[in-house]
Amino acid sequence: MNPFAHRFRFSGTRLSVLGRSALAAFAAALALMHAGCGSGGSSGQILHASGFYAPGTATALVPTSSSNVPDAGRTVSLSTTISVPNDTNADGILDGGFIGLQNMQTADTIITEGARLSYSIPGSSFALPDASFMFSVSLPPQSSTSNNTVYAQILLVSAAMMDFLRANTGSLPPPPFTMVIAVGVQGHSSNGTNFVSNTINYNLTFTD
Repeated sequence: MNPFAHRFRFSGTRLSVLGRSALAAFAAALALMHAGCGSGGSSGQILHASGFYAPGTATALVPTSSSNVPDAGRTVSLSTTISVPNDTNADGILDGGFIGLQNMQTADTIITEGARLSYSIPGSSFALPDASFMFSVSLPPQSSTSNNTVYAQILLVSAAMMDFLRANTGSLPPPPFTMVIAVGVQGHSSNGTNFVSNTINYNLTFTD
């Protein structure tokens, strides 16, 4: 099955997964954007990442503020997994990998630009390349009457990264081993101010 035939979900809207060339182009663009954001990342935690969450119910696949389950990680096969999130129940829909995002401002909307992902394998000196995933969701300002958390499903490990891991099994610890994915999100407000979220981790355990 073509991994890019799956769909990614953003607060109820289903969007196409980026292809490898698009991800590569965005990685370069986001690196330049991050370098030029100046004090955007030091504006307190205006853009707040609350954690990762499992899928919602059968009728609401995206988590909601009233129905969400933390998702700190999962176990996947190194030899057969195409990408993460993966389709854990064979229904044709990628499961999990939803990041919860909040705009802590009281008057201005934040539009996300993408996520920066870095990878590490505890106990190993093997260096993995960073990655980026472009996505755009609108984060409304805080409200005293409702929870303004928005959930977006992001590509944590691309098919290209899985191929890279399999091509370098000689440099990896013997399975099972853990890979930690550190994720930060960048966005901007309507007045052009850049914001960088706190970093949150997602843990993958690889089996054979």
